[in-house]
Amino acid sequence: MSIFTAHPQDQGLSYFEHWLFAMGIACRLVSSAVAFAIHALLPFVKIKPELDLEATAASLLDRNHFVEQSAIRARAWQKTVDDEVAALEF
Repeated sequence: MSIFTAHPQDQGLSYFEHWLFAMGIACRLVSSAVAFAIHALLPFVKIKPELDLEATAASLLDRNHFVEQSAIRARAWQKTVDDEVAALEF
């Protein structure tokens, strides 16, 4: 198993799915950080509601929940496969 695929597989994702997930979070955080940096310099510029702290935190929690559920499903599927293979062995 490659160092590039071990963690994604533990999470029930392919390397590409993991990359998309992590890049999505990174883009979300960068967008929010830029909005806050602009707001820090120019306090009269409002932060869009979809980039404020509550919306960003909610988005991150939703994404984290999705990945956790993917990992649970992947482990359950692997256990089912392992059980079926064990049942076929003589």
